[in-house]
Amino acid sequence: MFDLTSILLLSFAYLALVFIVAIAAENRWLPKPLIHHPAVYSLSLGAYAGTWAIFGALELANSDGFVFLSYYFGTSALFIFAPLILHPLLNLCRTYRLSSLADLFSFRYNSQWAGFLVSIGTLISVLPLMAIQISNVAESAVFLGQAQASSYDAAAHSEIQRYLSITFCIAITLFSLIFGSRQINTHSRHEGLVVASAFQSLVKLTLFLSLGIAALFWVFDSPLELEAWLNSQPAALNQLNDSLVSNNARTLVLIFFAAALSFPHLFHLTLTENPNRKSLDYASWSFPLYLLLLSLPVLPILWANQATGSTTPVHLDALALGFIVQNPWLISAAFICTLAAASATLIVMTIAVASMCTNHLILPYYSPRQNANIYSWLRQIKRALIVLIVLLAFTLYEWVHRQSLLNNFGYAAYTAALQFLPGILAVLYWPRGNRAGLIVGLSAGFLCWGITILLPLVTADAFGMMPMLLNVFQLGQESYWSMAAIASLGINMLMFGLVSFATPTDKEQQYVADICSQDDLSRPTRQQLALRSPEEFIHQLSQAIGFPTAQKEVHNALKELNMQITENRPFALRLLRRQIEANLSGLFGPTVARQIVTQQLPYSKDTEQYASKDIHLIEHRLESYKSNLTGLASELDELRRYHRNTIENLPIGVCTLGNDSEILLWNTTLADMTGIDGQGIIGSSIDNLAQPWQHVIREFIASGQEHEHKQAVEINQENRWITLHKTVTIGDGPLDNNQTILIEDVTETAMLEQELLHNERLASIGRLAAGVAHEIGNPITGIACLAQNLKYDSDEPAIHEAAKDILTQTDRVTRIVQSLVSFAHAGTQSQTTSDQPVSLYLCADDAIHLLSLDQKSCSELIDNLIDQNHWVQGDPQRLLQVFINLLNNALDASEQTAPIFLESAEESNCIELKVTDFGPGIPTNVQEQIFEPFFTTKDPGEGTGLGLSLVYSIIEDHKGSITVESPISEEQSYGTCFTIRLPKAADPQHLAIDGSLD
Repeated sequence: MFDLTSILLLSFAYLALVFIVAIAAENRWLPKPLIHHPAVYSLSLGAYAGTWAIFGALELANSDGFVFLSYYFGTSALFIFAPLILHPLLNLCRTYRLSSLADLFSFRYNSQWAGFLVSIGTLISVLPLMAIQISNVAESAVFLGQAQASSYDAAAHSEIQRYLSITFCIAITLFSLIFGSRQINTHSRHEGLVVASAFQSLVKLTLFLSLGIAALFWVFDSPLELEAWLNSQPAALNQLNDSLVSNNARTLVLIFFAAALSFPHLFHLTLTENPNRKSLDYASWSFPLYLLLLSLPVLPILWANQATGSTTPVHLDALALGFIVQNPWLISAAFICTLAAASATLIVMTIAVASMCTNHLILPYYSPRQNANIYSWLRQIKRALIVLIVLLAFTLYEWVHRQSLLNNFGYAAYTAALQFLPGILAVLYWPRGNRAGLIVGLSAGFLCWGITILLPLVTADAFGMMPMLLNVFQLGQESYWSMAAIASLGINMLMFGLVSFATPTDKEQQYVADICSQDDLSRPTRQQLALRSPEEFIHQLSQAIGFPTAQKEVHNALKELNMQITENRPFALRLLRRQIEANLSGLFGPTVARQIVTQQLPYSKDTEQYASKDIHLIEHRLESYKSNLTGLASELDELRRYHRNTIENLPIGVCTLGNDSEILLWNTTLADMTGIDGQGIIGSSIDNLAQPWQHVIREFIASGQEHEHKQAVEINQENRWITLHKTVTIGDGPLDNNQTILIEDVTETAMLEQELLHNERLASIGRLAAGVAHEIGNPITGIACLAQNLKYDSDEPAIHEAAKDILTQTDRVTRIVQSLVSFAHAGTQSQTTSDQPVSLYLCADDAIHLLSLDQKSCSELIDNLIDQNHWVQGDPQRLLQVFINLLNNALDASEQTAPIFLESAEESNCIELKVTDFGPGIPTNVQEQIFEPFFTTKDPGEGTGLGLSLVYSIIEDHKGSITVESPISEEQSYGTCFTIRLPKAADPQHLAIDGSLD
C-alpha cells in the first residue's frame, strides 16, 4: 500500500529527473552529438503515444481483440510512407517556417479563416486527450493507495484524486512555461523539450516492456503456460481472430493514421523540431519499431489479469499487475510508466497548441503596440495560453466524471482528426483545391461530426439522440463510431471537391499551390520590388513591427542568405523578401506575415513587363531540392546540370538578360574576361556593371544589330578587341522574351591579323629590295670593272688612288646590297634552313651595315667587340635577324650618345654573346613577359610585340638560350644586357675574317 506522501515523492522524484535532463540539454551539459543524434529525435516522437497507448490499448484489446493494433499500425503507416507525405511536408515547413497544421493550411490556402478553423478544430480535438492524460495519472495515483487491487473505489477518493490532478497540472504547466516558451520563433529547436521527450519515451518503453515480461514469466511462468491457458480459452481466441476481418479495424487504422498526421504534438515533434532530413529517414523505420515494441506487452498484461481473475477495471490492468505478483517495485514501475506517458504528451501538446492559438486566434485580431518589444509580448501571450490550455483540459476532466465517458471523448477526438486529412493531401497532391472548398468541406465535416459523434456524448445517453439511425441501419454501438466517422469524412471530401471545382482560384492561391504541390516545383514570376535596398526594408517593416524588430529580422534574413546590408540586386532583394516572410511566419504565422510583407514590402505596380519566370530562383530551389528528386525528375535534373555546366565552361562569354535588363546568366568565361564575379552580379541590372562593359552591352542592345565584330575596348589601360552576338528567345518557357549575348575576346586574333599584314608589308618591301639590289648590282659591277681597268690604263698615282677609292666604295655598296638581299630573303617559306659555321663577328657586322641604311638609326653608336674567332653552328640568315631585332630594340631604348656593346666569350661548348645598352632598362615586373608574343612596352602603334618572341624562338631552334638582366648591375639603376649562349662551331680556316669579300 502506498500512502499519499509516497506517491507525491515518487512523482516529484521522476518529474525532477525529467527537469534535470531538460536543463542539461538546454545548457549543453550533454554531449552535442548525443543531443542531435537521430535516435534521440526518433525517441522524442514517442511522446505521441500517451496513456492511450497503454490504458486505451488494454480496453480495445479486451473488447475488440487485435483491433487494438490499429492504433500502432495507423501511426506506423505514416512513417513508413514518409517519402510521400512527411518528406515534402518537412521541406515546406523548414522553408516557410510553418510550425503547425494551422500554419500549413493558412499558407497553402492563403486564408486566415483556414488557420482559424483548423486551430478551433484542433483545440476541440486535443482537449479530451489532454483530459484523459490527467485522469489516468490521477486515477493511477489513487489506485496505488489501495490495500489491494480488488478494493479499488474511485468514487471514495475523489478529493485525493482532484488534489493529485491539480498538482500534476501545475507541474506540467511549469515545465511547459520553462522549456516551451523560451524561444518564440522556429529558427532553432527546443532541445530541452526534445531530449526530455526522448528520455520519457525510453522510460515508458522500458517499464512497459518490463511489465509485459513480468506478466509472461511471473504470472504464467513461461510462454508455454500462456499458450496452454489460451488453448483453454477458445472464446478469447475466436474473438481475436474475428476482430481481424471487422470493418471497424480498417476504419480505426485510417482514423489513427489521420490523427498521427494532424495532431499538434506529433506534427510539432516530427516537422518543427526536426534537425535534418537524415533524422526523419532514421525515424521512418525506428519509430514504427518503437511502436511495435510498445504494443508487445498489451496482450500478456491483459491475459495475466484475466487468468488471475482480477476485478480491476481493464484500463488499470498494468497497475494491477504489481498487486497480483505482490511486487512494490513493479507497482512503482507501472505508475512511473503512466506518469512518463501522460506528462510527455501533455507537455508537447500544450506547447504546440499554444503556438497555434497565438498565430491564428490572437495575432490576426490583436497586435502589440508599434513601440513594444514584440518578442517579449509574444512570449507573454504564449505563456498565458499555456496556462489557459492546461486549465481548459483540467476543467474538462473535472466536468466528465466517468472514465468510460472520458474514453468516448477520446474516440471522438481521434475521429475529429480525420477531418483534416483531405486538406493535407490536397496540399501535396491536388493543386486544384482552393480556399473556398477547404472551408466549406471542413465546416460540413465538423458539423456532421458534431451532430453524429460529439453531441450524443454530452447527453445523458451517449447514443440516445440517434436511436433511429441505429435501428434503420442495424448498427451496433461499435459500428456506429465507424459509420459516423466515415460519413463525416465523406461529406467533407464531397463538399471540398465540388466547391473547389465550382469556384475560381486566384493567382496567389495557385502560386502557393504550385509551391506545395509535389508535381510542380513552381515557376515564380520575376517581379520588381518597389524598394531598392535592405535599409529601405527595415524602414518599411518598422511601420508595422517597430524598428528594433524590423532591424533584427532583416539582419537575420541577410545572415541566413549570406548577404550584405549593401546588397541591391533585384533578385537578391526578392530572395530577401521571401526569407523575411518565412521568418515572420515563424513569429506571427503565415497569414499575418503575408499581410505585413505584402503591405510593407510591395512589388512594383507595373508588373506586366516582368511576366517572364524567375529562372534564377527556380535554379536556386532546384539546387536545394536536388536530394529529393528521384526517377525521371532526377534524370532531368542531371540533364539540366550537364547543360548548365556546358554553358558555364564554354570558351566564349555568355550573358542572358531579362526583358527588364536583369542579368540572369553570367558564365565563368565572361567572369574571367571582364573581372566581374558571376555570383555577385547575377540578379542585378546591367546598370550595376562596371565600365566599359555597361556601355558596351547597352550600346549593342540599342544598336539592334545581331552581330558586331572587333569592337575596341580599353581594359586596365590595355586595348582589347571583342566580337558580340545577340539572340532573343521568344516563347512560353522560363526564358521567354529574354536576350542572350555572346561576347568573344578576339584580341589575339586581331593582333595576329595585324602582324600578318605587317609581315606582308615587310615581304613586299623585301621583294622590292631584292629587285632594287638586282638592278643596282649590274651598274655596280660595271663601275667596278671600269675602275679596275682604269688602274691598268694609267700609271699616274692619283688615278690609281682614285681607282682604289672607287673599288672600295663599290665593294661597300655590294656588301650593303648583299645584306639587304639576305634580310629580304630571311624567313620566307621557300628558303631552306641551313646549318653551317657562322662568324658572329661578320653576322653582327652585316646587321650593323643593314641598320645604317636607316637615316634615323644611330648605328655608329654600336661597338662590335665580338671576337673574330668565335664561330657558332647555325643559320646565318636567322641569326642575322636575331642581331637586327636586338640591336634595333637597343637603339630605340638608348639615348643618342649612349653606346651599345656587342661582346663575346668562349665557354666549354658554347659561345656567350652579350648585347648591352645603357637605356632606362626593363621594369622587373614585366621581364618574365617580354618574350611572349604581342607583348610590348612601347607606345601603341610603335611596336608589334613580336621581335623578342621571334628572337627567343630562333635561339631555341639553335639549341641555345637567352636571358635578360636589367639593370646591368646592382650599383646602377639603368641599362639592359641580353645574354645569348649558342653551340660553338669549328673555325673554318679557309674563310677570310678581315671583312673583305672572297
